[in-house]
Amino acid sequence: MLLQNGAVGSRLTGSATPNPSLLAIYHSSSVEAVFGYCRTFTTTSESLRMEDVQPGCEAAIAQLKRWVNALMAGDFDVLESVLAHDFQFTVEPRFAGGRMNKQQFIAFDRMIKSCSITFLGITARRMGDMVTSLAFAEVTEEFHGDLGPDMPSASEMAGLMQGARLAYGSGWRQNSQGEWQCFSHHIFGFIDD
Repeated sequence: MLLQNGAVGSRLTGSATPNPSLLAIYHSSSVEAVFGYCRTFTTTSESLRMEDVQPGCEAAIAQLKRWVNALMAGDFDVLESVLAHDFQFTVEPRFAGGRMNKQQFIAFDRMIKSCSITFLGITARRMGDMVTSLAFAEVTEEFHGDLGPDMPSASEMAGLMQGARLAYGSGWRQNSQGEWQCFSHHIFGFIDD
């Protein structure tokens, strides 16, 4: 399988064995190591983009995309319905001690002045009543002001979040109305090029 300028695709259905050609192409093979296979790859001159959503996970990923679109539009009220009542966010300790609940997380996001988020890859799997998602994204954020105690200053955050490439993991479950909500969200870290 050769990569060229433009799109290239490979479909594997139900295979539990990773395709060695894909592993060689996508040198950051953590997705393959965790989930075993990938469905679609496309390339651009800037990055490799991939989406691998197992059947039954589409509605949870639609909520993830709704969340991201709301952040970019500054519509933070959407987070009330996308995030579960017991939502927990975790990250390395230099950011607010490494943990935020739903209210703290929404208050933090309301400090975003502007942002741009581009997914570089999304993978989702369902086990029972839970969906897990792994997302790689390029993020640029600016903030209205300093973000409070135990947080880098607004200028430090703007520097950190200027085209940052991040890896996120999220847990999703349906509420009593059948809507998918995120109950756990974690930033694994910054992706080095």
